[in-house]
Amino acid sequence: MHREMEPSPSAKGPVLVAGDPERIHMKETDEQGGIKYHKQIIEHYNKLAEDIGVEKIPFDSAE
Repeated sequence: MHREMEPSPSAKGPVLVAGDPERIHMKETDEQGGIKYHKQIIEHYNKLAEDIGVEKIPFDSAE
């Protein structure tokens, strides 16, 4: 019902209702194959994993 409303003239896109932005983001994340983390984040957590003796996060630096 609300999605079919005419957007305001200054709107940058269609009318969205609660949950739409999250669904859009989830779809984009799925299409990308998951959440992309910065290399430094992975390095930090892999250092922590090493310190506490758990498996490191696999990291493909080619991307």
